[in-house]
Amino acid sequence: MMNRWENRINIMRWRAVEEADKESAVLSSATRRDASREVMEQPNFLAARAQWLSRNTSDGVRATAETLHVPTVPSWIPWVIVSVGLMVGYVLTELGKDGKMNLLALPLVSLLVWNAVVMIAALISEIGGPQTGPGWLGRWLTWGDRGGLKTFQDRAVPLVAARAAACGRAWLHLGAAALAMGSIAGLYAKGWSTEYRAMWESTLLNTTQVQALCSALFSPAARVFDLEVPISDIPAMQKSVGVPALPWIHLYAGTLLLFIVLPRLALALISSLRGSSRLTAVWNGMGWDQYEKRLKRAASAIAEHVWMVPHGWRAQDEQRDRWSLAVEDEIGAAVQTEYVPVPPGGEDEFVEKWQGQDGSIVVVFNAAATPEKEVQGRLLAELKAKFASGRVFALLDTALLHQRRHGSLEGRIQLWKEMLGTKLIVCGEEVSV
Repeated sequence: MMNRWENRINIMRWRAVEEADKESAVLSSATRRDASREVMEQPNFLAARAQWLSRNTSDGVRATAETLHVPTVPSWIPWVIVSVGLMVGYVLTELGKDGKMNLLALPLVSLLVWNAVVMIAALISEIGGPQTGPGWLGRWLTWGDRGGLKTFQDRAVPLVAARAAACGRAWLHLGAAALAMGSIAGLYAKGWSTEYRAMWESTLLNTTQVQALCSALFSPAARVFDLEVPISDIPAMQKSVGVPALPWIHLYAGTLLLFIVLPRLALALISSLRGSSRLTAVWNGMGWDQYEKRLKRAASAIAEHVWMVPHGWRAQDEQRDRWSLAVEDEIGAAVQTEYVPVPPGGEDEFVEKWQGQDGSIVVVFNAAATPEKEVQGRLLAELKAKFASGRVFALLDTALLHQRRHGSLEGRIQLWKEMLGTKLIVCGEEVSV
């Protein structure tokens, strides 16, 4: 049984195969419909459909799908991080020479300050950080040939980057908690075979200041773990044989546990939960609801009627297929198209006479044309006003513009968007808008 992550990768894999195989030469239309019909009533339709395709297609088709993969992190990585943290914490714990434990020589204050800074930064990052992973991680994931179709990589890379970033943050917190746990283990293990005496010496601090420091430093852990801070022993601990170190070891260990181990474990949990939430947000932003609706409509032979209104050109079969696919992706349904062209200069007469029927209206513009507010903008606005109860879309075909003016493609698309003042369905070539 696949887990959620494996299901998502499998869904993206089969969608990429189907989108690349537009002629249904590899995966027949009948197989696609069968896959949808067999799992139509299952709660997780897309995951069940992808699993059905993985089980019921030919070896060659499955091999094609399996070439689409994403970088994975070995499952032993977090165990290594925790193990190294424990060992480093244990090794670095040094109580002192000749059985003396100098309270002021132990790096407790620096550890607490450092962890406080890191944890505050981590909280700020978790609360206000980006939904996706860092840009450099996405670039690394797409470096070189990863053996996948571009459509698959375009969806998979943001998801993998978001997951890797969340796991990395959680693992670092676990590593820091393990480091502190290793230090605690080192305190008690080294105190098992050696009798340590607690003392202190300082050029800068006097007895009163050391008492105040120890009280502030150890009182929180003392209250939480029901320990006693032996402040009255501090005057006798200066430059002497000291006092039994066990109470101070308890306080030191309790402070590490209270201010480092527990907060870091909590941050690891927060990073994991927030990472899962961000991963879901990235996933939901890929339009899976529309994709699912389109598959179900195609399987049930129910298509939505769409009026295609090309402005100023005669649609060829290749263009019609391209437009239909773009509209299906936008509305999340299979479409049955009917074409009603608008001749140049006849926009007002067209809007006045054409009554239309039920269904959506898609006004198709040629990106190579010069957009004018008084022509294309007015046509779209009048159709929206006349059919306010229906859906009116604007589709921009960039194929001719791509052939003629590749350098100005993105700028021209932006010009169309600003002139029409609405969202555009863009098709024709792979563009970044």
